[in-house]
Amino acid sequence: MQVSLRLQTELIGTPSRSETLSQHVLANVGTIGVNQVRILKTTVNARRVDRITNRLLLNASTLNTSPQSFTDWLSPPNKRRLSKRNANKFLLGSILDYQIPGHVAWENARRLAEQILDDPTNLWEEVTSMPQSQWKRKWREYKLHRFPAAHYRIWRIGKEIVLQYHGDARKIWENQNSEIVFRRLGNLRVGKQLSRMIVGSLIDSGHIRGSGDVKVDRHIRRAFGRLLIGRGFSEHEADEVTKVTRRMYASNPWLLDWPLFVLANTICTIRDPKCAHCEFRNDCYYFSKRELHLLD
Repeated sequence: MQVSLRLQTELIGTPSRSETLSQHVLANVGTIGVNQVRILKTTVNARRVDRITNRLLLNASTLNTSPQSFTDWLSPPNKRRLSKRNANKFLLGSILDYQIPGHVAWENARRLAEQILDDPTNLWEEVTSMPQSQWKRKWREYKLHRFPAAHYRIWRIGKEIVLQYHGDARKIWENQNSEIVFRRLGNLRVGKQLSRMIVGSLIDSGHIRGSGDVKVDRHIRRAFGRLLIGRGFSEHEADEVTKVTRRMYASNPWLLDWPLFVLANTICTIRDPKCAHCEFRNDCYYFSKRELHLLD
């Protein structure tokens, strides 16, 4: 998942998401400005790309995320300052959220913080209070992630948060813009795609200002690639996805993330995609190829 779970909580102190995106859609028409665009070795009609972009943006203004644990962690009551405890749990869940189902990652983060460690305010100090070698031996006991390396890096990142930010994840992003936050997460070696998800979630929940990029995971590579070039983008083509989404909506490509993720997980599934029910089918390269194959 994406957060994976892609977080879409109510914006704090800004216009509503619907209003903002409605304005974005109107402003976005014709932004590509040429008749054809080149994506890898495929020539794509620019008007088709515009239609896809605008529909994604409209969907972003109306889609709701499924209830997830971290929405509570990023949404303090009465718009008060986010607590250190919840900020740390949000970052923990984000760190776990790859190569396993999102709901599993976030539930495991809750279990570690609230059940195993008794919900401490100083989560990272608690994690790193044991020697790293002892933490590594906890992989089978804690069952936080299927990969040992994903378990090990919780301790490593936690140690850096303690040393650089006094164990308070809020200090990574408070009073900073999205570019600085992304760079700081990179310095912590969180990972490029997870950093994009974290930045986007913080933007959506009003904790930081700025723009972000799509989290290019396997779901988005599949659906986005089928739409534009008739096949999923490979892992090695992730930078091309970033490049194209930046061109599609330069002011904030992150807004394309959640509707693409929903499309990938509800309609454009790995096996047996539900093309007949897809609102993008008239502009989808994969659908047109599939129809031609059926006619043959």
